Amino acid sequence: MRDPAQARSTMHALLQRERHGVLSTLHHQFADTPFGSIAPYALTADLEPVFLFSSIAEHTKNLVA
Repeated sequence: MRDPAQARSTMHALLQRERHGVLSTLHHQFADTPFGSIAPYALTADLEPVFLFSSIAEHTKNLVA
C-alpha cells in the first residue's frame, strides 16, 4: 500500500473495528526482554488510540524505568 491516505483509512477502519491491541514494552528487570500483553484501548475524536496505565502495572514500571 503506497498511498498514505489509503493506509491511514485502512488503519482507522482497523482501530474502529477492534477494541484491544498488543501493548509491548521492554522489561526493566530482565535484560530488556520484550513484555507484551493484550490491552484494551479507546479512540479519541481523531481516531487515535488511548491506553490507560495503572501505577501498579508492569508496563508502567517498564515505561518509567
